[in-house]
Amino acid sequence: MVRKIFISSGHSNVPGKDMGADGLQGLKEGILTVELRNLVVKELKFFNQTAITDPDSFVTKDTVAIINALLDSRDIAIDLHFNAFAAESAKGCEVLIPFKSTQIERDLAQILVDNISAVLATKNRGVKTEADSARKHLMFMTPNCENILIEVCFITNKTDVLMYLTKKDVVAKVIAKCLYDFVTK
Repeated sequence: MVRKIFISSGHSNVPGKDMGADGLQGLKEGILTVELRNLVVKELKFFNQTAITDPDSFVTKDTVAIINALLDSRDIAIDLHFNAFAAESAKGCEVLIPFKSTQIERDLAQILVDNISAVLATKNRGVKTEADSARKHLMFMTPNCENILIEVCFITNKTDVLMYLTKKDVVAKVIAKCLYDFVTK
């Protein structure tokens, strides 16, 4: 059985929709997540893999409905985000998984956070459960598949922003390679 990959941009790049956090240099999380999602999809094609994506204007509840309709327990859903914090000193990459996570979610999350942190030369904030998030419960963690939310870096930290903007293509390649390795196991 072939495993499907779903990649969500986490936020919208459409004004008037949920565009996520504001960052330095006028950055908008929604614009960055849509761009990164598209880069990851492009990189997956080099591995002869396709990904299902959410429309740019969707919000999380709509995305979860698509995932529930199209994916099953063997498939994976990735939600891309960028962190933001009032203090510019906050930096790094972290990956969130469901409170009741599977070994696959834990393993893939660890590989993703280790590789993204290394590429961006930023703090590895580790793998955390949704209970460790600011919201304590994430709607994206509810579909019946492997669920992972990536907080790539802080768009409110100058070093994180510079490294991400310089290396976003490499970040996309790393995410695509980790996903390819997962679906071909």
